[in-house]
Amino acid sequence: MKQHDLTIEIAGLDPLRNVAVSAGAILLLRPAVEMMGQAETGVAFAGAVKNLLRAALGDFSWEHLEISRHVLMNCPESVCDDSNSPKFMIMMALATADDALRDVLEGIRPAKRACDSVLHFFGSMDISLDHALQGVIKKNSAKIESKAELKAAESICDIVGICKKMEASAAEISECALQKANELKPYLESYRRVRGWQT
Repeated sequence: MKQHDLTIEIAGLDPLRNVAVSAGAILLLRPAVEMMGQAETGVAFAGAVKNLLRAALGDFSWEHLEISRHVLMNCPESVCDDSNSPKFMIMMALATADDALRDVLEGIRPAKRACDSVLHFFGSMDISLDHALQGVIKKNSAKIESKAELKAAESICDIVGICKKMEASAAEISECALQKANELKPYLESYRRVRGWQT
């Protein structure tokens, strides 16, 4: 599915399914947060996505969304201007979740911005991975193509498909998104290796 087609698919969703797509897309970033962030940051991120999924079911309070935003923005990685630090990637993930929460609070459909941010996140990795294909990754015999953004786009399309099912539950959406997130892990691991961020 092309980016234009994905935009049309998202635009056709009702408000609650739109929120569900944003939550599913943001869940694709969870492995990155867990790999490169502190433990409390992972908890804050998971809490934000849980509240987005509750909002998708119409079962949430404004207070919970506001609290999630506050917790996210107080994570140690939430402010980082050094793009050579893994904290910068975590900041991008936190900002994506925060934007979605804010959109819900302001009555704006969050899916388009959330999906664009997730694709940008993985697309920014492709630049480093493309340069490394002839170097670090090849030397390590890693059999992976630097197509993280394409894989993320395919994952989002699958999430949209699940969310379009009117009977889809939060558990089904989470399960689909987390399965897709696991499929993106090799790209994250290679990217972290290329950047020298392995611990």
